[in-house]
Amino acid sequence: RKQGRVMFVEKHSLWEPSHAAYDKESYGESASYTYSLIYDYCSHYLQMSRLLESENIDAERLADCDVLILKTPTARFSRDEVKAVCRFVKRGGGLLLIGDHTNVFNSSTFLNDVAREFGFTFATDLLFRVGTPYQQAYRPALVPHAAVCHLDKMDFAVSCSIDPGSSSGRAVIQSGGLWSLPSEYSYANFHPAAEYQARMRYGSFVQLWTTGYGSGRVAAFTDSTIFSNFCVFQPGKAELFLGMVEWLNYEGPLGGGWSWWAVAVPVGLLGIAFFAVGLRLLRHEEGGRRGLLAAGLFGLTVAGVAVAAAHRSAMPWPRPTTPLKQIVVDRQVSHVPLSKGAFGEGEGQGFGLLEQWIPRVGYFTARRHGAAVTSGHGLVVICPSGSVSEAYRRRLIEYVDGGGRVLVFDSPHNTASTADSLLWPFGLSLAQSSGPLGGKLTTPDGQAWPGGEIETAWPISGGEPLMLIDGTPVAAQTQLGKGTVTVVGFASAFNDDSMGGHWLQEPDEEMLEHYKLLFGLFEAAFEGRAMSLPTEKQ
Repeated sequence: RKQGRVMFVEKHSLWEPSHAAYDKESYGESASYTYSLIYDYCSHYLQMSRLLESENIDAERLADCDVLILKTPTARFSRDEVKAVCRFVKRGGGLLLIGDHTNVFNSSTFLNDVAREFGFTFATDLLFRVGTPYQQAYRPALVPHAAVCHLDKMDFAVSCSIDPGSSSGRAVIQSGGLWSLPSEYSYANFHPAAEYQARMRYGSFVQLWTTGYGSGRVAAFTDSTIFSNFCVFQPGKAELFLGMVEWLNYEGPLGGGWSWWAVAVPVGLLGIAFFAVGLRLLRHEEGGRRGLLAAGLFGLTVAGVAVAAAHRSAMPWPRPTTPLKQIVVDRQVSHVPLSKGAFGEGEGQGFGLLEQWIPRVGYFTARRHGAAVTSGHGLVVICPSGSVSEAYRRRLIEYVDGGGRVLVFDSPHNTASTADSLLWPFGLSLAQSSGPLGGKLTTPDGQAWPGGEIETAWPISGGEPLMLIDGTPVAAQTQLGKGTVTVVGFASAFNDDSMGGHWLQEPDEEMLEHYKLLFGLFEAAFEGRAMSLPTEKQ
């Protein structure tokens, strides 16, 4: 492993910048369609830096770098800049190229000025999934490349493909059941309609390609969208990004070329020799060939498991070098629709925007189930409806007692609620026998919260009130040991429809006040702050 000095090249790249603000004041495309969260996330594992528009891409500047990231360029690299990047890789550097569908903003054209030097190119196409054009799920192979060996599953948005050309390398992600259409230049984003056409291609396409060059390594990925703020912490996406960067941050003799063949050819010949000897010894014995086949399959399986384990051992998941503030979103007992890619699920009744807004108060998010639900600084449970096992409840009690913070949202619309099964060990419950409430929110000291009325909410029994309607608590908090449990009885106020419908929306003043309510609840739950009326600066 090298030093982990990673440089984002912002020069020639106006799209998906890594330095845009993503906070309680910044909304819409300019805040959400950026790489600021993945940059901040990686900064807890690696030494991050940026090469800005005013700087030179040359040997002197790249000397401070182990992994260079070129993402979705919107202007051409000069010939001298391309040569500087090639020399950087040849001398042992790692290079990550990130493109996107259809040559949007001419990004593939500009990336290919660099990629051609390594023998491959980004195609100017768009890949669709057969049957579900915009839903392509990915799981690593049984014997995965080291760059994806820690990845469980992931969903693509839409990508282009890679033409490996003459390069010697490996298709880390090569997916079947896809069809491809070329760019449609009559649209601003060059995006063709998802319809079968005579000119389409069908079959298997490369979406992540790796190769070696000199003493260095190159990786090329084709779906820049999935690393943007609005979806980067959906399952597998941040893990894929960090996995690619980590692989590039390692030295190794098998990056490509003759060094790989120097190992592969002798091992292959040895395998063929053993197979031939086995056939000769067993061909006269009854069932010998079936036995040989069974032994071969067993050996292949063992070898595959061993190689996969060797990858994980040789390139372990990196440990944070600075504290990683992460909020886990429960998927064990909560099954509400969240976002997939750029779009919310559940026809407006999902909670994808609630999940996306958590990083605005300074936390990363991760969806987890099983024992991993208590692995973060805090846990968010949204409208629980799954069975709460004794093991889950016991784990939750230990987690809170040790300092964990739990935030439970529920609503009268959740008719299959199991929230009380979570809350009773902490002396909290939904007072469902009293019936739901609706109206204006007030703070415990009687001040009216600005903004619209809450349509429906469960009264809360137990704990210290955080928010009330007509003097009855509808949000409350209690403490156990070093941690806290917070429950909010008006979850529907924060579903996607109530939050504006889409992350592209620029909120008006009324919606901003609504967001401040959610941020106040986050900060009360995760930081122990009191609910106070928002000020202009908040």
